[in-house]
Amino acid sequence: MGKVLLVGDFDYIQGHLRYGHSQVEVDEEFVKNSTKQQLKEYLDNNGEIIVDEYEIDDCGDITDVRIEKIK
Repeated sequence: MGKVLLVGDFDYIQGHLRYGHSQVEVDEEFVKNSTKQQLKEYLDNNGEIIVDEYEIDDCGDITDVRIEKIK
């Protein structure tokens, strides 16, 4: 028998996001022909927000337990 992953869902998690960044894939030519302000606006309008660091202050009880196959 192999190993499986035991997963428990919390009824809530409380905390706050600490740091993050935005990113989007663009052509080098676009960067070369844009001002820093234009790049910032493009990133603001089209970027994906990535959370780099967070802090969990509290969590609730485990409400459900499931078993998943390890990939």
